Amino acid sequence: MTSASRPWVDSHTHLFPDGLARAIRQFFTDHIGDRLIHPIEPLAVLDALAADGVGEIWNLPYVRLPGRARALNDAMLEVAAGLSSHDVRIVTGCTAHPGDPDPGGEIERSADAGASVVKLHCSVGDFEADDRRLDAVYAVAGDRGLPVVVHAGHGVSGHTEPDELAPVVNAAGRHPSTVIVLAHLGHRAAVRAAGLVAVTPNLWADLTPVLDELPELRLDVIRPITDRLLLGSDAPNTGRLPSEIVTALVDLGLDAPEIDAITSGNARRLVPR
Repeated sequence: MTSASRPWVDSHTHLFPDGLARAIRQFFTDHIGDRLIHPIEPLAVLDALAADGVGEIWNLPYVRLPGRARALNDAMLEVAAGLSSHDVRIVTGCTAHPGDPDPGGEIERSADAGASVVKLHCSVGDFEADDRRLDAVYAVAGDRGLPVVVHAGHGVSGHTEPDELAPVVNAAGRHPSTVIVLAHLGHRAAVRAAGLVAVTPNLWADLTPVLDELPELRLDVIRPITDRLLLGSDAPNTGRLPSEIVTALVDLGLDAPEIDAITSGNARRLVPR
């Protein structure tokens, strides 16, 4: 299928507790339509990803309202524990909301419990990435070596507009010791986003599709930043398999070491085993 070495790391998944998973799937059904290829059951998703070449996932939570992060962060650790016998290794994420009483303290607590990645979803939580109330989140993440994955766009569709990239760059500038990963390469502003990654040393990006839409991939803008790009699928709420993204990278003209970096090496530099 491709020349990329396996197993891959899928750095953008959402295997949630059943009630939340059902609520999110209903949202997609109501607002987006039926463009998704996975059921919501975590075991079925892991089986599908393993069959496609994935050996490790980052499982990323997010919350809509203040006061919800602690319970969800604990539940994400329980999800991982319940699936610990699966061949696919789960890297558990944690989240916070700027309206929480102590967002940084929640990240510290979750990291102590075993979380290794932070996720912030600006659309779902209705905030900006450079909200000053999140400074402690970025600071703790930097101190603990946790990458922070940020979905910058506010659209119901999941898309990001060019002017929505600025708060992520602002946050990266204020917290140079923290790795910030721009989700979806800011699709549909991917070319602009890639240029910002190129000039912002601690800004990375994942190539996660928005539903069934891949970020715009151009060799001239992707090649300079292959050392800071990650593979992602958004499973289970996606219309694409990771292998389709890898095939697009091969078709783009990237060489095997560059593709290996994107599909596994870069993620394992950020979150070592």
